[in-house]
Amino acid sequence: MQAVILAGGESSRFWPLNEKHKSLFKILGKPLLWYTVFGLLRSGIKDIIIVQNDKRIVEKEIKKFFPFLKFVVQKKPLGTGDAVLKAERFLKEPFFVLNAERVDNFLFLPKIKEVFKKKGGIVLLGCLTEKPWEFGVFKLKGDKILDVIEKPKKGTEPSRWQTTGLYFFSLDFLSYLKKVPCHPYSLMQAISLYAKEKEAFLVKTLKKMFFLKYPWDPFYYLDFIFSHYFKEKISPNVFISKKARIEGKIFAEKNCKILDQVFLKGFCYLGENSFLDQGLVLEGKNSFEMRNFIGSGSQIINSIFQENCRVQSSFVSYSILAENCQLAKNVVLNPKARAKKNFFAIVKGKKEEILFKKFGCAIGKNSLLADNVFVEKGVLIGSNVKINSFKRVKENILDETFLI
Repeated sequence: MQAVILAGGESSRFWPLNEKHKSLFKILGKPLLWYTVFGLLRSGIKDIIIVQNDKRIVEKEIKKFFPFLKFVVQKKPLGTGDAVLKAERFLKEPFFVLNAERVDNFLFLPKIKEVFKKKGGIVLLGCLTEKPWEFGVFKLKGDKILDVIEKPKKGTEPSRWQTTGLYFFSLDFLSYLKKVPCHPYSLMQAISLYAKEKEAFLVKTLKKMFFLKYPWDPFYYLDFIFSHYFKEKISPNVFISKKARIEGKIFAEKNCKILDQVFLKGFCYLGENSFLDQGLVLEGKNSFEMRNFIGSGSQIINSIFQENCRVQSSFVSYSILAENCQLAKNVVLNPKARAKKNFFAIVKGKKEEILFKKFGCAIGKNSLLADNVFVEKGVLIGSNVKINSFKRVKENILDETFLI
């Protein structure tokens, strides 16, 4: 069996963390796409084709882990159907198609294979949703797919079973994909056409599924990856002071340092050459990529830092820093751990409800927050932003902004 991973697209709703394709966002030292590929490999699928955009950054980042992967380019973001057809020349047998961030694929592949072996046709994975009008949803008769309706009007949805970004197709599906016009929902339209003329089946899961769409979604991935991949490890040349208080588990890469009076409660990943200064507190699950410096007196709770971030004595809770961010002294990100009511962020000019209620903020790469900056819950701060001292940030700040 083969697999096609969809890693094109612009990841525009993932702003301000979308400098690269969203599947290259790192947790535990590896991009999310690594976990997707590894899930396929552990399920016995080794012939893997990745569809990327014409920047080819995905290929550059992931090929160093898996040099045997095949790559094709989708020059324009014309939808998932077009992306699948770009891989056609490599396809020789029934194949999976999955989104690049479907890191949990290994939980479902065996059941999908089993259904295909018994029934043939095409097989899709579906999960329940409370908001079927926001997704592609299935019209069903038992486990047989009769149709797929993309974002039906509220009240007209045929079921609560939604698509999940994990599909299994026989080779003859490609001919159906070629029959439909090229547009963003051509894959769903081709599935509908196939289901009406041949047979398509749904594997239903009651597991809670997660999707990488918005900048608060990495926290769902943090929980999953820590649960399945975190292991306690102290690499060579790691220094941990005898005066540090460790009430949890550490995965420390080489050349990390943990100084006196560091209090760690929970789980912590430290990338190479990271430094935890004296008297700081880490709680919950924290993932720091390589060359992070966390200064004395800081308190970090359940947060994710990409490479080369520097934080002085600041408070950071359920927040994400892209690479090369700096927080000066007494910066506060997310003073309230949980929202008491629904709260929203502005994404692509649209008001979106933040379902992850503990989310604090996300900051794009190369941004600097000076002393005593206070950032309220749900704020998104762009890349290359400079915020002067004593500012209270209540709304999004666009890329390349200097806030005096």
